[in-house]
Amino acid sequence: VTALDLPALRALSFARATRLTSLTAVTLDFDPAATKRLRQGWRAAALPVDLTVLGTPQGAHVENILEYVRSLRSLHPADIVMVFIPRVLSTGMWQRFFVRHSEPRIISALRLEKGVVISEVPYQLEADEED
Repeated sequence: VTALDLPALRALSFARATRLTSLTAVTLDFDPAATKRLRQGWRAAALPVDLTVLGTPQGAHVENILEYVRSLRSLHPADIVMVFIPRVLSTGMWQRFFVRHSEPRIISALRLEKGVVISEVPYQLEADEED
C-alpha cells in the first residue's frame, strides 16, 4: 500500500473477501511524512487490517518486502503467501501501452519466490480520472 486510495481499498476488499487465515497490509517507508499520513488515514478509516511499515527512508527497498515474505514462509513453510497488488488500468491508448510493457520490480521479484501467489487487483481509470 502506498496510499489510502481507491485502488488500494479495492485490493484490500479483494483480500478480505478471500477470508485468509491472516491478513496484513504492507508499505515501505520511503517518505516519513507520507507514511505518517497513511498511518493516520488508516486509523481514521478504522480498517480491520493491520498496517505494517517496512524499512526506513534511508533503507526502504523492494528487498524489504521480499525479506518480509521470506520470513513469513520460513515461519510457516507449508503455507502459501498471497500478495494482493492494486493494478491501475487506463483507458488511454498510450497509458495502456506503458502499463502493458512495464511491471513493477516487486512483482517480477515475487514471481521467483516459492510458495507465493500474486493477485493483481484491477482498478480501471476513466478518462476524466486520468487528468
